[in-house]
Formats: sequence, C-alpha cells, structure tokens
Amino acid sequence: MIKCINEVLRTNLLKFASFNAWRSNQLKLGVSLVTFLVLIFSSTLVQPSHVYGQSDSFGSSNTCSKLPVNGITASGADPLQPPSHAIDQNVNTRWSNLGLGSWIQIDLGQENVICDVGINWHRGNERVNTFVISISKDGKTFTNVYSGKSDGTSLTEQKYDLQSKVGRFIRVMVDGNTQSNWISISEVKIYGYKAALSETCVKSQVPQATAAAPSSQIGFPSSNVVDNNLNTIWSNYGVGSSIQIDLGSSKNICSLDIAWYKGNERQNNFVVSTSQDGKSYKTVLSTTSSGKSLAYEKYNIADTNARYIRITVNGNTQNNYASIAEIKAQVSSSGQSQDQCVDGHIQNAKTSASQTGFPGTNVLDDNLDTRWSNNGVGSWIQLDLGNSNKVCDISIAWYKGNERQNNFVISTSDDGIKFSNVLSSKSSGSTLNLEKYDIADTNARYIRITVNGNTLNTYASITEVSLNTVSISGSSNYYIGAAGDWGSARNDNWERTVDLMKNHKINLALGLGDYSYDSVEEFEPVINELKETKIPMKGARGDHDSNSYAELFGQPSMVFAFDAGLARIILLDSEKSVSSNVEFLEKELKATKQPWKIVVTTTPLYTSPSDHRADKDQTTALQPLLDKYGVDLVMWGDNHNYERIKFPNKHTVFIQSGTGGESHYEFEGQIKESIYQNDKDFGFTKIVISPNSLMGQFITHSGKILDNFSIIK
Repeated sequence: MIKCINEVLRTNLLKFASFNAWRSNQLKLGVSLVTFLVLIFSSTLVQPSHVYGQSDSFGSSNTCSKLPVNGITASGADPLQPPSHAIDQNVNTRWSNLGLGSWIQIDLGQENVICDVGINWHRGNERVNTFVISISKDGKTFTNVYSGKSDGTSLTEQKYDLQSKVGRFIRVMVDGNTQSNWISISEVKIYGYKAALSETCVKSQVPQATAAAPSSQIGFPSSNVVDNNLNTIWSNYGVGSSIQIDLGSSKNICSLDIAWYKGNERQNNFVVSTSQDGKSYKTVLSTTSSGKSLAYEKYNIADTNARYIRITVNGNTQNNYASIAEIKAQVSSSGQSQDQCVDGHIQNAKTSASQTGFPGTNVLDDNLDTRWSNNGVGSWIQLDLGNSNKVCDISIAWYKGNERQNNFVISTSDDGIKFSNVLSSKSSGSTLNLEKYDIADTNARYIRITVNGNTLNTYASITEVSLNTVSISGSSNYYIGAAGDWGSARNDNWERTVDLMKNHKINLALGLGDYSYDSVEEFEPVINELKETKIPMKGARGDHDSNSYAELFGQPSMVFAFDAGLARIILLDSEKSVSSNVEFLEKELKATKQPWKIVVTTTPLYTSPSDHRADKDQTTALQPLLDKYGVDLVMWGDNHNYERIKFPNKHTVFIQSGTGGESHYEFEGQIKESIYQNDKDFGFTKIVISPNSLMGQFITHSGKILDNFSIIK
C-alpha cells in the first residue's frame, strides 16, 4: 500500500524546527528532537519500492495526490443540494438525499490507482454515518472495497484507505446515520495516481480534434463539444441533426465518450458512423443513451479505423432537440499494451422455452439454416462460457433479419442467477448475416439475450450466436506456453507447437513432462528452436524422462521453483516420494511473496477416465496445501489430451495439457467437475499473468481457441 504523504505532519515539523531555532537556549535539544522526528517520519512514510518478476510495471514509487474529477452523479438529490456541491471545494454546501442506500458517484474519466477517499460529512460532529465505498472500471459492475462508519466527532475531512484499488468510478453508498435517514455529504475527494496503462484505448488529444455541424442554434456552436467544459453545449433542433468530429488523421477508434445535455432526464436515440475521407460513411453503432447521467457515457465501437466520426441524433424522449455537452474519442496507442478480442468458446445454451424442432442448441451449430425459436415477448436464450471471461462483443444472426427488426436486451451474470443489463438495442432489419453488438469491458460467464418481439410479431427467432472474449497481450503482462507429451522423436507435431508458441510471443515455455522420453538429445531441437526467439524453457520430469533434462533446461534439478513475471512456478517430481514433494511445496508456498502461485506436476491429481488415472496418494497429500496457500493453478500432462477441472467453492483451477504432439488418448467419460475436455487436437495452454488477473486459453495447432478461463484478484 502506497501511503499518501501527511502534509500536516510535514508542516508541523518545519514549524517546530523554526520555533526551536528561535529558542536559542534550547537549540541543541530542538535540533536533536527535530532530527529524531524526521527520522521517524521518513521511516514511517517513505517505503522502498520492489519489483516482482521481470515484467512488473507496478514496482516504481507513486505519490498519492488529489485526483481531478471528470463527472459526478447520484441516486437522487434534494433540489437545493445537488451532487455537484460535493466537489465544489466548499464545506458550507452539500449534497443531500433522503433514503437509506442513497449514493453519490465520482467519475475520474480514466482508470487510476485509488489510495484514499476523503469525505467531509455534513453534521459530521453530531452523528455517525454507516456507509460502503465501491469501485468500478466501467460504471456498471461495482466491487465493495470499504465498509465502515464515520467517527461522528468531526466536520473535517475523514480519509478511508482503499489499499491501491484500480478503477474509474467510485461510489459512496450511505445507509443512514444515528439521527435520521438523510444522507448529506459536504465534500468528497479522491486521492491516488494514474494507473499503469494496460488497455488499448486512450483519450484522443483534444488539440487534434475539431467539431463541425451542418447547423447549430445561435450560441450553441459545435466547438462546444471539444472545449472540456460540461457546462457548454452544441444544440440543434430536428430529428437527424448531426455533429462531426475530425481526429486530424486516421486512427484505430475503440470507443466514444459522450456527455449528453440533460442526460439524466432523457434518453437520446442516435447513430454513430465513421469515415476515412469525410464523404463516405459507415454506420458502426445505433443505440440509445441511458437517460441516467450527466457524466460521460462510453459507447464501444472497437475495430474501427477512421478519421471522421459523425453522431446523428434522432430526437429524445422529451423532444426533437439534439444537445451534447462533450465528446471524446478513445483511440489505440501502439506504445501501450493491447486487449485483443478472439473467438470465445460457448459451452452450451439454454432457453426460457423453445418451439418443438427449434431448440436452443441450433444457435451454436454454425448453420444459418437452423434456428432457435419461441413465441412470446420476453423469450430468452442464455449462453454459458463455462467460466468468467471478459466479453468484447456478441454477434447475432436473426431469422428473417432482412425483413424485421428485433427489440432485445443483453444481460450478463457470473452465477447464472443475478443478471445485469449491458445493452438494449434493435437489430438492423436489413441482413440475414451476423450483426455485431459491442458489450466491451463486461466480465461474465453467462450471457442472456431477451427478445421483446419484432416489427412483425412476438416471435423470438435466432439462427446463430457467436461472441468474442479478450485475449490479452502487452508489455505489462507475462506469457507462458505450457504443454506436455511432445513426442519430438516420433513426428513433427512438436514443430507446430513451437511455431504456435513463437507466434504468440510467449516469455516462457513450460514443459509438463514426457518430452522425448529418455532420448534427451532428440529434444534438443525443441530447445534450439525456442532459443532462436529468446524463449527459455523450464519443465517438470515425466514418468518416462531422465534427470538429464534438468541440464537441458538449465535447472539445478527437476524439483525446482522460480519466478515468472508476477507468478511463482513450483515444479514437482512425480518420480520422487510424495512426502518429499509435499515438503518442498510447502516450503516454497510459505516463502513466496508473489501474488500468483502455479504448481506443475506430471501425473494427474484429477482426470476424467482416460489411459492414465489420477494419483490418489499425491492428490490426498497435495490438496490441503493448495487450499491452505491459495494456489491458483495446477498443471500436468501424462494423458495425451486437454481437460480443465474446477471444483465448486474451491479456488484452484486444474489443467491437464498433454497436447504437445505425441498422440491422443481418448476420454472414456467425464467427471462432474470437468468443465471442458478435448481429445482430438494438439496445441498448448497459454497463460497470461497480469497484476489483477490470470487468464488461460487452450490454443490448437490451427490457431483456434477452444477453451478459456480467468482468475481475478
């Protein structure tokens, strides 16, 4: 935790030094005391930085300071005490609202590392407020990070430590106080520092952006949308009024941030289109504003390269005015890390109901001539990804999609019970092909599409659904390619596995045993190929391997532990006694300071029926340590197939990845804890380690991603 420097203490120390210098008869005592206090101050507040792993960008020292506020909203407000009063630098004004659970929300405009939230409570010296602080990156999904009570003794600012949480939106929700259900806050301040960049999108520089409109009301010119002032607006009357942004040159546009005039009172219907030359435009988004916020609302239009952006407003829920306070484009920066969207693997589909002959599984069969269908407004189909993933977008092919428009809502969930709406829209009514709908920055396992009829009838009919999830790349992450059972002495499949790892620019090749068996020299070409692109290889010993592989991998032995990025990787030796492995594992888990813990063994702890069974003695001995120390991932090979296993209410993910290229072992069934299995494809498991997440993907020789999972911290 990086602590904010206590300026009050610093000031008092300086005053104390001056005072003692003036008191010459006590000069020696004063200087000694000041020196003593300065030493205490330094040792208490100045903390040394330290770096975990070779790609960690969070080790440098950062100073917490007050962050600028981009916007503020609230669940409600007394007419005379609006939310803006909480950021006006005046403790004599306040935001107030009546009702338990009332909240106020700060938008910082971009992700930051949050050190503290400072609050001046109205009548803070008379009553105790019960409150929760939550944080969000997208303004939709919030995580509680602080729950407490004000001290009830002070009108001055009280600071609450958020322990360096990362987010853009900070919400303070108050559950009343010891006097009444009135919620009243005089001032809110957020302290922190800019987060290390880990996303594709950054704000387009305002000096490069200009705005123009075919027509504007007098006094409300188009230039007002790029003046960084939420109190000025562009406005024009009439359905179809448009405004155009010029970025100065073509850029990869990720999203568009729009602050709507009276955006908390009315919804605006609008279309976003883009152009390279300012003449020929392509529609990239048709949607509706939330009607709930005066702050910026983000609209994802990823995968769009353009210079000009046009926003056409087709009226709002109150009148036909088009009025916008601010517009900011988010564009990619080649110097930053990137989140690439790739095909997400949908495990299964279920529905609210289906007509006979038109089941939900039809939307996953890659056949536009079959469909899921049901009659009734509110009919839905639900997709299960098998594990929580960051979803970029969803594509839907509508039955008779070129004849009618469908009204639909997309909602997401982590548990399949509680769903949050992420998009409410209409299909185009002009195509039978897949239509893409952006729901970027959404972390979920379940995606539900609820259809509220169409322009012809109340049927819900969908022919195909596909979606994209995030495949992370970038300098702040660390990449591992893992596989076992390579069989390099028998065929050339190993070459395809190596090429695949090289193409994915991994930092480390991780062997899960059974390489070329005793023929160490026959595995040297694998090591040499990897070395050509400076990819080191480390590995555990399989039941056919000799100790000589330790020298080949540059390890002191086959029982070995090392750091890779922000992870501690612990290699066990299945040929040694269970007790010796247990002793080594506990020693390493107890000592490591790394946030991620990965254990590699070469015989299965768990597996569905296949050629090799689980080693029950090993499982019984190791599982308690995995639970005790919160091991994130355990991997092995042995069986020549891929399987992901996850136990309910357990943290650890288990991966069997004997897919390096030797041969395939058929599965003879599936245990209930098995989430995904594949006995037909060669490939490797890609592990992406970042400060807040560990993501895995099974990637085949053809480049397909057939399984993916993520662990969030």
